[in-house]
Amino acid sequence: MKRIGSMLLVFVLSALMLLSGCESKAQPSAADAAGGSAYLDGFRPAFSTGTGFEEIAAANPLDKAFIRETEAIANAASDEMLEVTLRYGDYWKDEMNNAFALANGAANSEQSVALQNEQESWGLYEEDHLALSGVMTGVRQGDDTQKNNTNALVRLNLYRTRALALYEYYYVLASSASPGGEASVPFLFQDDNG
Repeated sequence: MKRIGSMLLVFVLSALMLLSGCESKAQPSAADAAGGSAYLDGFRPAFSTGTGFEEIAAANPLDKAFIRETEAIANAASDEMLEVTLRYGDYWKDEMNNAFALANGAANSEQSVALQNEQESWGLYEEDHLALSGVMTGVRQGDDTQKNNTNALVRLNLYRTRALALYEYYYVLASSASPGGEASVPFLFQDDNG
């Protein structure tokens, strides 16, 4: 219960910063260096775990494709941006489910039970996080299109962050079982244009 409370507190603080116009200064990733999107400023956490996963997270195919598509849209508060953001949120949700299956498959029985319990707890957090995000966005922003775009981006980032955390779990488990000590991460999404 304390963990969910802590996660909620972190979200509330993040949402307040986001909605008040504060920008977090995350470390630039390889995707940002290749042409980051102003639409994503403040939303993308940097991974800094001391494993080879940092490079994998920074070079994931979804971020590259999302940045390319959103840079082509002139108005960040448009219905077109909303459609793209919702679609990529769905892609990240699929990645999250794939990453969970991979991590769970690579885990021993004790690790698997812990992972399943954590995912169930995260599912409860997900519902509260998205509900609170909607409330906070409704309080701070008057325009429906802007509210919808902000909520869609919060949803996308929620699934992105969880998917990358689960992929990292898989990476660590698979790397420790691999003779070379390095595992690849099989993202579902394949960017044919990147």
